[in-house]
Amino acid sequence: MKDLLDGVKVELEATTPSYELVIEEVPSLHDIFPKLGVEAEHDPFTPFKTDYKPNLDEIAMYLHSSGSTGFPKAIPQTHQTLLDWTSICESFRINF
Repeated sequence: MKDLLDGVKVELEATTPSYELVIEEVPSLHDIFPKLGVEAEHDPFTPFKTDYKPNLDEIAMYLHSSGSTGFPKAIPQTHQTLLDWTSICESFRINF
């Protein structure tokens, strides 16, 4: 991934020098769940903590279209959209 990220940085600097590229590494599964697979019922649970509070209008991730009706496209999804997805079952009263 380093070569890809270096290439993206070089291209952004050449085409849009004012754009600030920010890359945040996702915490490892072990950092979030250090006892995953070996926990016992009596083990305490300590949630992973972060101070990061995103602007809900910022892009959180991109989905990519398949391109079945044209050229594949990146589809930006905001943090608000992701939160809305989490409530879809309640909105439609879907029970699993």
